[in-house]
Amino acid sequence: MRSSVVRLLALSTLFAAAACDGNGTGGNRLSASDVAGVYRVCALRFVPDNTAFPAANLLERVVHVTPPAGKPEPTVTIAPDGPFQLSYTRRTDLFTRELVGGTSYGSDAVTLRFYSDQDNPNAVAAELLLPDQARFTYRATGPRRLTTSTSRSYSVTRREYARAAGVEESGFAASIPGHLEATLQEGACS
Repeated sequence: MRSSVVRLLALSTLFAAAACDGNGTGGNRLSASDVAGVYRVCALRFVPDNTAFPAANLLERVVHVTPPAGKPEPTVTIAPDGPFQLSYTRRTDLFTRELVGGTSYGSDAVTLRFYSDQDNPNAVAAELLLPDQARFTYRATGPRRLTTSTSRSYSVTRREYARAAGVEESGFAASIPGHLEATLQEGACS
């Protein structure tokens, strides 16, 4: 009897937690209208699991943070009706790059889906060493801010990692596991 009560209590706790997080439908969830806006990309790094490998700072080597007039600065626009758009100017050739993806909301976090097929990233996601999705903690006070909140490991190709990190490709395995560190903020980056 006691073990049944313990199991029932554990299940009710699990269901209550699910109702308040990104997978539930509880009243404490963020909504698209709470988070909608234009956020500057203030930090964007791929950090390899192997600490002997350097982190790839995409804002130093791939993304132009102060592009010429008429070219977009690195921003993520979250629409009030759901999707988001990542826009930036490539540092090497000044081409404008864009990625549109899905958004889901939890109690204090937003999950951005950069691509659907976990094993086949689109060209922009591959260039920026992005995972298929990333969870961002939302801060509403001060300048609104989204900061990566999970350290889920994923792999990127040796070629894309080496280019983004500014290192030689030789000597690395075919894929490099690591995690994303990113900060998105309304207004100027601080």
